[in-house]
Amino acid sequence: MQCKTAVILAVFLVAGQCFAREITKEFGTFSVPDTFVETKKFSTPDKPFYVSQEDEAALASGKFKFVNNISVSKGKNKYTKENHFEFRQAILRQLAFQCSVSGFSISGGGYHSKSGYVVYKFVLSPCEELLEKRPQEPTTTQYYIVSEDYSYVLVHETARGDAADTDAAADMIVETFCTQ
Repeated sequence: MQCKTAVILAVFLVAGQCFAREITKEFGTFSVPDTFVETKKFSTPDKPFYVSQEDEAALASGKFKFVNNISVSKGKNKYTKENHFEFRQAILRQLAFQCSVSGFSISGGGYHSKSGYVVYKFVLSPCEELLEKRPQEPTTTQYYIVSEDYSYVLVHETARGDAADTDAAADMIVETFCTQ
């Protein structure tokens, strides 16, 4: 039902004119740009991490300790799909508290993905005072896809600097995600 659109979206162009490939995990199917790979260094069977091919090579060589990355995982909650607004409120309360004690600001909103899922997107950005102390502090973007009753899929992007390719890859994962 919802996955028909995802199949159509599975191959489309992203920044840099790259194509996508379909990934199937136990919790669902989604597309990832060909320029991104699942890094063995950080991935687990339940939580794959994706990085650009360039960053994967830098990680392997030991040149970088941090690279822009995206993880995808399934989580549980106490809400049905119909109560997704209450789920959103619970996530927002938790993230707002974490941001208030750690020096981040939060922004966000909700929408329906092209595959028909309710998605809540929260962006956690380091405040100016924090960046003065730690200029390399990354921005975190969390996409919560309401996939079925009592569960969700979290697409978690952590990036700093020019993150256009990572942003586009995270958007592709969210827009093409569908349960099996």
